[in-house]
Parts: sequence; C-alpha cells; structure tokens
Amino acid sequence: MDQIYEISGIEVTSEVAPLGITIPDNISPSGYFIVGDGVITDAWLTTDFGEARGEQAAASFKLTQPTVLRPIIDDDSTVTAVGTLTYGGVERPDTEVQISVVSLDDAGAELNVIVNSPAGLLEIGGDSASVTARLVFEAMTLDTPVRQDG
Repeated sequence: MDQIYEISGIEVTSEVAPLGITIPDNISPSGYFIVGDGVITDAWLTTDFGEARGEQAAASFKLTQPTVLRPIIDDDSTVTAVGTLTYGGVERPDTEVQISVVSLDDAGAELNVIVNSPAGLLEIGGDSASVTARLVFEAMTLDTPVRQDG
C-alpha cells in the first residue's frame, strides 16, 4: 500500500551565504512524496528563499524517475533521486539529489538531502555548489488532501 508524506518543515544545514541566497529563519515549503513497497514513486517540493533576487526567490523539484529506498532504510547509505529542478525561472531536467533516510514510518519521515547544482546554476569560483537540508514530513491518511501547488 502506498503511503503519502506531506512536508511539514525544512532546515537548510549547509552554508548558503556564499551562494548569494538569502534564506529566512522560517521557510514554508510545500510538497509531498509517495512511497510504495520501498520505492518513492512520486515527489514534488517547492520552497521560497526569502529575499533573493526576482525569479531566484523560489525553487522546486519534481521527481521524474522512481527511487528505490529499500536498501537504505536500515543503514546509513544514500540513494540518488533524479528529477527536474526549477530555479531562476529555468527548468533543469535530470538533476540529481542525494537522499539519506533519517526515519521513515507510518507517522512521518525525515530525510537528509543534498542538491548538487547543475552547471551554471550556483557556482563559487567556477565550482558547482550544493545545498544540504533536512526535510520533515507527516504521514497522510487516504482521506487527507495533499496540497499540490505545482
């Protein structure tokens, strides 16, 4: 049976000031992921970065390929999720996001994620940068509507 998890919180854990991004103290993300038989079958996330410039004030990620979690649920490994990252008004397909499961059960989930920016998106001295965050989700019941803003 599929389980839907809706995002309830996000904490950016990497230093983002050198990337030229201003992140407010309280981020209000929106999104969800769906897990069935140890596989993420659908996921979408969007969030605002506060006082950033113009179109760079928000980013979103939409999963485009199923991601198998089963091998990492019981250890400290990571898996790679592939999807479309939208930032600065530009879609960047085939963006890889590293996921490690902190917890995943019938009540909720916590995931650590690392978004490695595609070339030209976020660069410091010519090197691509990455953003690391912890995402907190609440499990939804079948009769709980999931917000889908994207």
